[in-house]
Amino acid sequence: MTVKTKCIRDPVDMENDGLRVMIAKYWPKGVNWSSIDMRCIALAPSEGLVEQWIGHKRLCKKNNDIELLNVGWNDFKNRLMKEYNSNQPKFSHIIEMLRRINTHSNITLLCNEKDADPYCHRYMVKELIEF
Repeated sequence: MTVKTKCIRDPVDMENDGLRVMIAKYWPKGVNWSSIDMRCIALAPSEGLVEQWIGHKRLCKKNNDIELLNVGWNDFKNRLMKEYNSNQPKFSHIIEMLRRINTHSNITLLCNEKDADPYCHRYMVKELIEF
């Protein structure tokens, strides 16, 4: 089966989305709770890490510095993995549960970032489930 990623605001595809899992810490305004099957805040980055990343991302876009953006993204990924590892039993259990579900159902990981933005933690979670 497939693990997909989407922005929470993208249309629901009842035939292909499978289990819709929100993995962001904050619920976006105007989005109905019925658009998800499960919310998993444990897979969201910490508030401090998100704030740091958003600040870095804004600075890089303002200066049009893609190379620095990529360096910052790699740092974000490393820090997020440290957060996941510090919460190891819970994190491992959730990833294993999603892997088992994925053997018989599609999974769609949802976040607030637009799907066209490659700098989102849901791509890391997707890789961990597929590993």
